[in-house]
Amino acid sequence: MGNKPTHNVKHYSNGNKQYEEWYQNNRYHRLDGPARIYYYDNGNKQYEAWHQNGILHRLDGPVEVRYCGNGNKRYEAWRQNGILHRLDGPAFIRYNEDGSKNSEYWYQNGKLHRPINKGPAVVDYQNGHLLYYLDSCYLTKQLLDVYIKSELNLYFDDVNLIPIVINYTLSLNAI
Repeated sequence: MGNKPTHNVKHYSNGNKQYEEWYQNNRYHRLDGPARIYYYDNGNKQYEAWHQNGILHRLDGPVEVRYCGNGNKRYEAWRQNGILHRLDGPAFIRYNEDGSKNSEYWYQNGKLHRPINKGPAVVDYQNGHLLYYLDSCYLTKQLLDVYIKSELNLYFDDVNLIPIVINYTLSLNAI
């Protein structure tokens, strides 16, 4: 496990792979695929993670994916240089065992963040909760109203803001 790339494989007693790991310089490292892949004893993937020089890092897809025993995804995470980060979608997505989305979290540079005009930074599909964050600062309904008024030059009173939130929640439940 020194400077030369190393690939380790371990098998279950039934012959199926238990895990595969790639190392270089005593760190998880692989450029052309995940550096760690773990399997259930039935042969289904359990977990895969992409590392460069020991750090969870990937630019073109999720850096970590954990699977349920039935093969459906449990969660996906996007990281760059070890930090939760994604610009074109949620950086962390949790799934139910049946494969449906449970929740999603939008991160930029390790902070819960999503521009208000793009939607909430946290979406809980199970309970219908929508939470808005800017640079990891939670926006209460009152702060959200102030932000909308000041940043977007839109003027809502509480009566007019509520239908917008309700309609978005209803459309979320239709997904």
